[in-house]
Amino acid sequence: VTDLQVHLKLGQEMREADLKWRTSLMQMRHADDFQTRELLEFTEAHLRHLGVSIAEVEKFAAWQADVLECFGRRQRPPPSPVDPTSHKIT
Repeated sequence: VTDLQVHLKLGQEMREADLKWRTSLMQMRHADDFQTRELLEFTEAHLRHLGVSIAEVEKFAAWQADVLECFGRRQRPPPSPVDPTSHKIT
């Protein structure tokens, strides 16, 4: 297995994990029970405490998968959705 294949496989696995994350969030947003809705609120509050939003996490996860897949295809990776000088990078 080459490094290119490893990068491509990791990118695909990360994209699948991101899809699961987004699916879970969608289910939580439309849930009828209090505990699931409360978990979503706690998740959003925790991310706000860290200075990021769910949308930013989703963008960054998709970007990471894109970068790995680009490396696996020997293509130039896309620019980061977050300013590299931002505190959100660390």
